[in-house]
Amino acid sequence: NLLIEWILMLLVLLSIANTVGMAVSERTGEIGTVRALGDTGSDLIIQFLTEGLVLGLLGGIIGSLFGFGLSHLVTASEVPLILPGSSMPMLVVVDFVPGAYLSAVLLTCVASVLASLVPAYRASKIKIVEALRHNT
Repeated sequence: NLLIEWILMLLVLLSIANTVGMAVSERTGEIGTVRALGDTGSDLIIQFLTEGLVLGLLGGIIGSLFGFGLSHLVTASEVPLILPGSSMPMLVVVDFVPGAYLSAVLLTCVASVLASLVPAYRASKIKIVEALRHNT
């Protein structure tokens, strides 16, 4: 169970890092422009980490809402579950646990900020002249 959680977390981190990395490569010209206007490397890092945090927050909230709706749909459907050795079927009931939803949103926020660290650092190290060449 723990191994599966770690594998899923690694997949999430890699996909977020890929998304932010693509944002960095697509906005290289913009990075050069803001650096030429006086933004520092740390300003860029903060910008990309904030973007990662917003992505994680939105993704966590949307995912939690989707999960909440799906859990209510499953419970309302009254799906029968027949366990081996039982004489009567049981109905599948999905409980609402607010702490689990909060943990999911917080975990996606932390994961997205962590996954944004490497692309943000790389963006801060791009030379201004090289970045400005992407504008042409």
